[in-house]
Amino acid sequence: NGAGDNSYRYAGANPNNYVCFGSDAETCPEDNLYRIIGVFGDEVKLISTKILSDFTLDSSADVNSESLITSYVIDAVWENKILNHEWKIGNVIRDTSYTVKQYYEAELNRDEVTNAKIGAMYISDYGYATSPEYWTTPMFNYSLTKNSNWMYVGVKEWTISTENSTFGWSFFIDVDGNLYSLERQTDGSILETAGIRAVFYLSPSTLYLSGDGTQSNPIRIN
Repeated sequence: NGAGDNSYRYAGANPNNYVCFGSDAETCPEDNLYRIIGVFGDEVKLISTKILSDFTLDSSADVNSESLITSYVIDAVWENKILNHEWKIGNVIRDTSYTVKQYYEAELNRDEVTNAKIGAMYISDYGYATSPEYWTTPMFNYSLTKNSNWMYVGVKEWTISTENSTFGWSFFIDVDGNLYSLERQTDGSILETAGIRAVFYLSPSTLYLSGDGTQSNPIRIN
């Protein structure tokens, strides 16, 4: 997949990677539609199709897991299917020439870690979701790839990636699909809002039940 980590990722304009999570209704409610970012070892990583608008990063830069669980109306039965996972946050250098592989390698070396059930997408999650022919394109020029990237939704959207959790740069995808960054204030806050989508890893005990992964017939799990 270009990352060299033996993971499997969905890439391209519109792959069949839809999952119904949090509902057993015959027709999956729109709020319960998720998509598979990829498979990492024995863990499947999902991102919601529902975007929370006007989300502000606080001075700690951490994504508030409990707040997102409440916002996405994830009840206890379904929450138990979500792993409490390690999320690496800081130490991502702002470099406008970096490709997705270079940002991915920076993410691997991050030294600030938080544990939570729900986070947000990494820069590399978004970068590898585009068609492989664009993986050598600098991510600050990713507007060239937006029509080939299923994670592009046309709004400003936070990633979980930061240069440092209390100062420095925080990264988001702009409305044109480019990676962009904002400098944090001296108190660690950001004078900006953007959308955010819940991202989480399913428990390895989760099993496939049915569905072909299309939006109209999403994958159902036990």
